[in-house]
Amino acid sequence: MRLTQSQVQKPVLSQQIQQMMRLLQYTQVELEGILQEEVLHNPFLSLDSPPSRQSNSLSYDYIAAPVSFRDRLKQDVFEAGIDEDLRPIVNWWIDNLDEKGFIETSVEEAALVLRCSVEVAEHGLIVFQKLMQSGVGARSLQECFLLQCNETTDPLLPTLLQNHFELFLQKKWSQLVSLYNISYARLQEAFHQLTCFQWRPVTDQEKLAQLQRMTPDFELRKEEGVWNLFVAIEDLPVLSFDQTMYEWVLTNGSPEVYKYAHKHHTAYQQLMRSLQYRQETLQRIMRTVLQKQPRFIEEGISALVPLTQAEIAHEVEVHESTVSRAIQGKTMQTPFGLITCQMLFSANSVTSKDSNVTNQSIKGFLKKLVAAENKTEPYSDQTLMTMLQEQGIEVSRRTIAKYRSQLGIPSTKYRKEYTNG
Repeated sequence: MRLTQSQVQKPVLSQQIQQMMRLLQYTQVELEGILQEEVLHNPFLSLDSPPSRQSNSLSYDYIAAPVSFRDRLKQDVFEAGIDEDLRPIVNWWIDNLDEKGFIETSVEEAALVLRCSVEVAEHGLIVFQKLMQSGVGARSLQECFLLQCNETTDPLLPTLLQNHFELFLQKKWSQLVSLYNISYARLQEAFHQLTCFQWRPVTDQEKLAQLQRMTPDFELRKEEGVWNLFVAIEDLPVLSFDQTMYEWVLTNGSPEVYKYAHKHHTAYQQLMRSLQYRQETLQRIMRTVLQKQPRFIEEGISALVPLTQAEIAHEVEVHESTVSRAIQGKTMQTPFGLITCQMLFSANSVTSKDSNVTNQSIKGFLKKLVAAENKTEPYSDQTLMTMLQEQGIEVSRRTIAKYRSQLGIPSTKYRKEYTNG
């Protein structure tokens, strides 16, 4: 057997380049956390309030480890002053919520685990449900809706939910019209109020809380008739290096201390270069993206044209992976709301003959068509398909149904509304 040796050259990235790539992919909030970590490890560094903030209002609470919804619920229970003997039972129910906020455990099972009577276990659940008032702790969707009914609720709604849940929810209303001697329009009024209820109480609350905590990485705003892109770097705490302390250490310290100080000074310089690279790269990439999407700036998502990360990489003269890192997980505040930067990229729609039509723009057209439809005669998927085809957008009915579902738009049956006419 002959053994041969060969040399293979593999690219080795310097620590500086590795750091640049890491910082590029961090979001605004994540970067603030990274800067705080750097301060903890480098005694010469400090964080100061950014110029745009008041010195007494700087707070990092919002980037602390997230608190689970169960912990928040237990805090609510504690603050409500529930009896100490009952509180462990209520907290047990909280621990047994599923991720949507429902309870799948029976009160009999709970009583066995808690070593209490069925009545006490059920009482703890009822106390918890009444405290939440949003359907959290319900054992079914029907109970979830009933828990959200209150004195301001249409009096017909609890009756329908309690006695004819399936018929009412599936809009099989002909029997209800005869049984209660009411009109379809009257049922529509009750059903309209139901659409304001939470169907997945915890999930909905979590999404809202997450959106409220989200800090955009970019902002697109119009100033004196000109659109400008801002990278949210000005909201970051200012990183400062104690030069006086550093020079004193160099002059008076031992050789070991000298090396220690020099090491941290070098780390600081590398960090500042990486931050500068991050800001400049983000600006170059996102400005190029917006130049490629001029109609989006004025008209919104529906005006997006096909654009790939490879095209932007070629234009900006960086690797495609650099573009991917730059937009990963990042958001932009626009006149049309908060969007992910990923939404600005889209390949041609595989079902469209128009090379300028993207999947996102088709969804935008769908939303506009449905929003403008006559709710007493809502468009079917077939009709929506025909209307898009008339605009030169070739899509199948199956694609319409798929996009409609992704947009959270109900089917024709559930969009239909009734009037007294």
